[in-house]
Amino acid sequence: MALPAPTRPALQAARGEDGGSPVLTYFAKAGLGVRVGTRWRLSVADDAREHLRIGWGAPAVPTTAIGPAPGSGCRSASRSGWLWYPGGYWTDEPGCYSVVVHAAGRLQQVPIGVGAPCPGQRPPVDTSAR
Repeated sequence: MALPAPTRPALQAARGEDGGSPVLTYFAKAGLGVRVGTRWRLSVADDAREHLRIGWGAPAVPTTAIGPAPGSGCRSASRSGWLWYPGGYWTDEPGCYSVVVHAAGRLQQVPIGVGAPCPGQRPPVDTSAR
């Protein structure tokens, strides 16, 4: 599974359209890569559930947990062996939030800088000046 690496700058978050919920105030776009054939599930860590939503696919729907649909066993013709999905992270306040990754029988908590860096991470890159 491919998520933003902590060695990269935090994700840039922009104010979005009013989504009817304060948690949907900011959006940070980030693709999700999943190796074909991997069993996976992503969820927002308990301590971030009031502030963070995640979502990938077309359309990406903000939620607190996401995984492949039961029976979706997608087989890709991709030469890379990866499936990539558009989407990202929604939050009410830029910050460092944790996402729980369940993949290949392992469980790992991953910090994601959404509009603000996690400890030891660089701030988001301002692309508006380019």
